[in-house]
Amino acid sequence: YQRRVHGAIWSEHLGGYDPVLQRPESIECVRFMNQRATANWQAYAAHEPQALPYGHLLKYPYTIDINGNVKPAVEMIPDSEAQNAKTIGAAANVALFLLTT
Repeated sequence: YQRRVHGAIWSEHLGGYDPVLQRPESIECVRFMNQRATANWQAYAAHEPQALPYGHLLKYPYTIDINGNVKPAVEMIPDSEAQNAKTIGAAANVALFLLTT
């Protein structure tokens, strides 16, 4: 049952079904998802507007090194009109933390 749920959710996010989604624990599925999320991010972050090739799943614009350190892959969110739409911002205040837990 859980595999069907994951497969259905991922199919919706990717805009279509692929049999590799039946085994979400497999390295093939991980690679499949990462490839499509990366392709979508590249289209999203392109200078000219483009349709996302695979649904609406995007890779987060971060890199994680072997020690678990997280760094932004890009400094700013590409399509934001906000002046300070940084990919890594300041720590959230306590009130926000309390509202979301």
